Amino acid sequence: MKEITQKSTEQLQTVLATLKKDYEAGQNQKDMEAANKVYKVMIDQIERELKSRKLDYSKIEIVEIDGIDHKDYPDYCDAYISAATVGGVEATDEQLDEMNNNPEFRYNSVIESIH
Repeated sequence: MKEITQKSTEQLQTVLATLKKDYEAGQNQKDMEAANKVYKVMIDQIERELKSRKLDYSKIEIVEIDGIDHKDYPDYCDAYISAATVGGVEATDEQLDEMNNNPEFRYNSVIESIH
């Protein structure tokens, strides 16, 4: 399980898709029964890990916003969240990307940091 938690979300999604494809293809073959059980366990573990990585926005604390240019008021389209914590743990690059790819959350965070 430790190896699974160290992979990026994108890597896990790729492995998950491959495992599901192999699992579904081999499910009807009796000689694949043991392998299918292993695949199913791995699929379940990866799905649980990916689900646990979903951001709980209520646990996010913005630490730093960069790119604020007041000449760009009120849009602040170049501003972005550069550091944050999620549940007291430093946010990963993937989590920061997810925050910044949520336009409403990013904008509200920028405005809150200004005031």
